Amino acid sequence: MMLKLRILNIPGFIKTINSCKGRILKLDSDGNKVNIKGQIQIQKEMENQYKTNGNFLPISLNFEKPEDYLSVVYYYIGDC
Repeated sequence: MMLKLRILNIPGFIKTINSCKGRILKLDSDGNKVNIKGQIQIQKEMENQYKTNGNFLPISLNFEKPEDYLSVVYYYIGDC
Protein backbone atom coordinates (compact mmCIF):
# COMPACT_ATOMS: atom_id res chain seq x y z
CA MET A 1 0.00 0.00 0.00
CA MET A 2 1.26 3.44 -0.88
CA LEU A 3 0.42 6.78 0.70
CA LYS A 4 1.47 10.34 -0.19
CA LEU A 5 1.47 12.81 2.71
CA ARG A 6 2.51 16.32 3.60
CA ILE A 7 3.85 16.07 7.15
CA LEU A 8 3.29 19.13 9.34
CA ASN A 9 4.30 17.59 12.70
CA ILE A 10 7.54 15.67 12.26
CA PRO A 11 7.96 14.54 15.92
CA GLY A 12 4.47 13.00 15.95
CA PHE A 13 5.02 11.41 12.56
CA ILE A 14 8.31 9.81 13.61
CA LYS A 15 6.76 8.52 16.83
CA THR A 16 3.94 6.94 14.82
CA ILE A 17 6.34 5.39 12.28
CA ASN A 18 8.54 3.92 15.02
CA SER A 19 5.53 2.27 16.67
CA CYS A 20 4.61 0.37 13.49
CA LYS A 21 5.08 -3.40 13.27
CA GLY A 22 6.57 -3.78 9.76
CA ARG A 23 8.98 -1.85 7.61
CA ILE A 24 7.90 1.60 6.41
CA LEU A 25 9.52 2.38 3.09
CA LYS A 26 10.10 5.96 1.98
CA LEU A 27 10.02 6.38 -1.79
CA ASP A 28 12.23 8.99 -3.42
CA SER A 29 11.82 10.67 -6.81
CA ASP A 30 14.08 8.05 -8.43
CA GLY A 31 11.89 5.19 -7.22
CA ASN A 32 14.37 4.05 -4.56
CA LYS A 33 12.92 2.68 -1.32
CA VAL A 34 14.48 2.99 2.12
CA ASN A 35 13.15 1.73 5.44
CA ILE A 36 12.63 4.68 7.81
CA LYS A 37 11.27 2.80 10.85
CA GLY A 38 13.79 3.03 13.69
CA GLN A 39 16.44 4.52 11.39
CA ILE A 40 17.68 7.44 13.49
CA GLN A 41 20.08 8.88 10.90
CA ILE A 42 17.43 8.85 8.15
CA GLN A 43 14.89 10.36 10.55
CA LYS A 44 17.33 13.17 11.41
CA GLU A 45 17.76 13.86 7.68
CA MET A 46 13.97 13.99 7.35
CA GLU A 47 13.80 16.45 10.28
CA ASN A 48 16.42 18.65 8.60
CA GLN A 49 14.51 18.59 5.30
CA TYR A 50 11.31 19.41 7.22
CA LYS A 51 12.97 22.50 8.73
CA THR A 52 14.54 23.51 5.40
CA ASN A 53 11.09 23.32 3.75
CA GLY A 54 9.56 25.67 6.33
CA ASN A 55 8.07 23.02 8.65
CA PHE A 56 6.50 20.61 6.18
CA LEU A 57 7.71 17.43 4.53
CA PRO A 58 6.16 15.91 1.42
CA ILE A 59 6.66 12.15 1.55
CA SER A 60 5.56 8.98 -0.22
CA LEU A 61 5.42 5.80 1.85
CA ASN A 62 4.93 2.13 1.15
CA PHE A 63 3.73 -0.25 3.88
CA GLU A 64 4.26 -3.98 4.39
CA LYS A 65 1.42 -4.35 6.88
CA PRO A 66 -2.11 -2.97 6.47
CA GLU A 67 -2.32 -2.10 10.18
CA ASP A 68 0.71 0.18 9.81
CA TYR A 69 -0.97 1.95 6.89
CA LEU A 70 -4.02 2.53 9.08
CA SER A 71 -1.89 3.76 12.00
CA VAL A 72 -0.31 6.43 9.80
CA VAL A 73 -3.67 7.40 8.25
CA TYR A 74 -5.22 7.76 11.73
CA TYR A 75 -2.23 9.82 12.89
CA TYR A 76 -2.52 12.06 9.83
CA ILE A 77 -6.27 12.58 10.24
CA GLY A 78 -5.88 13.36 13.93
CA ASP A 79 -3.01 15.77 13.36
CA CYS A 80 -4.82 17.97 10.82
